[in-house]
Amino acid sequence: MRTTLLILTAVAAGCLSAGAIAGEHDYYRHLRYPKELVPGVGRDKVEQEGGPDAVGYQRRTVEWWPRQGQDIVDIPEGVPLRTWTRNKGQVDKEAQAGVYRNWTASDPETFKAHLLGFRSFGTSASDSDRSKALIPAAVLRMENGEQRAVLDYAPVSRMLWPEDHAFIQEIWEKEYPTLRAKVSQHDCPVAGRPPGGIAGEAPLKHWTDGSPKIPHIEPADGQAKYPRWGWRGDTLVFETPHFHLMARPEVWGKPANWIRPDNVQAQDRYRTHVMEFLENFWTYMEAAGASMPYWRRPGPNCKYLIQIYQSRCAGGWGHCGIGDCNTVAFSHEFFHGQPLGGWGAEAETMCNAGQHTGHPGELQMFNGNFRYPWRNVFYM
Repeated sequence: MRTTLLILTAVAAGCLSAGAIAGEHDYYRHLRYPKELVPGVGRDKVEQEGGPDAVGYQRRTVEWWPRQGQDIVDIPEGVPLRTWTRNKGQVDKEAQAGVYRNWTASDPETFKAHLLGFRSFGTSASDSDRSKALIPAAVLRMENGEQRAVLDYAPVSRMLWPEDHAFIQEIWEKEYPTLRAKVSQHDCPVAGRPPGGIAGEAPLKHWTDGSPKIPHIEPADGQAKYPRWGWRGDTLVFETPHFHLMARPEVWGKPANWIRPDNVQAQDRYRTHVMEFLENFWTYMEAAGASMPYWRRPGPNCKYLIQIYQSRCAGGWGHCGIGDCNTVAFSHEFFHGQPLGGWGAEAETMCNAGQHTGHPGELQMFNGNFRYPWRNVFYM
C-alpha cells in the first residue's frame, strides 16, 4: 500500500464561479498513482561516470529539480485564479513566531495562485468547542509555476486568511460527491459477532441529533437509513455505511467527547464530525486505489469495527480500538489493516503515513525526518 499523496500536474486560467468550477475540473484527478509514464511529465536526469557498466566508485549525478509537470506545472482549464492572504500574524502575532510560523517576514501579505486540487478531505462539523470544521490541504500553483500545499490545521499550520479557508471548503464540498460517485456504493453488513461486543438484536434507529453529511445515504424517498444508533446491553452502537462503532463506558471507560452528557450539543457535534470523517476517509482511500478491509478474503465485505475506549490505541485487520474515537488515531490504526501495515518498525512508519493521509497537517511524527533525513522516521 502506498501513501495517497496527490501528484498534481496542472492548473487553469480564469476566475469561475464555484458551481462552474466543480463541474469542469476534477480536483482529485491525480489521486491515484499512474500505471504508466504520464506524457509531458519530466523525469530525473542521470549522468553516470563510466557509463551504465561503471565499475568501482564512480560519480553519479542526478538532476531531480525542476521537472516539468511535477515541480513546474501548467494551467489547465477550469481552475480559479484567486488572490490569497497569508496569515503572518496580522491578527494573532503568535502566528509569526515559533511553530506557528509558515511564511517569512519579507513575504507579501497577498499573492495570486490557482487552486489545482486537494490533499485529503474535510468535514462540515468541528471536532471540539474550539476548532473549526476540518478542511483539506489545498494545492496551489504559485505565480512562478511551482506547487504548494496550504493548510488550516491548528495549532501549527494556519497559513491563510479565514476567507480563503471558507473558499477552499466551498469548492471541496461541491467536489467531493463527484469523487464519492466513483467508488463502490454497497451497504456493508456487520460481522457476525463483533470482537469485544455483546451480541444482541436490539434494533437501531436513525440518528437525528446531528446532521453528518455522509454521502449517498439519503434515498430518493427521503427516508434516511444512516447514521443509525442504539443501546445493545451495555454497548452504545453507531453505524454508518462502512463502519460499526461500539462504546462500552462501564467496561472500557467513558470517552470524553463521544459520551458527554454534561454538554450534549458538543457531544453531538463531535459525533457528527467523526462519522463524516470516517465515511470521507473511506471514500478517499478507495478512490485512491487502496485495498479496503475484507477485500482480500472470501465472503462479504463487512463493516469496519471501531471499539471506542476512554484512552487506548490498538490496530487490527478489520477493526481497531481508539480512545474517544479520535480521527488522528483512527487514520494511523486503519493502516495496520493495509498491506505492509502489519507489525514492526516498518509497519509503524507505514501507519504514520496513514495518519498523514487523513490529516495532512499531522507532522509531529516526521520531526526525525526533518532533523535527520538520513535516518528512520523513529529517530527523534
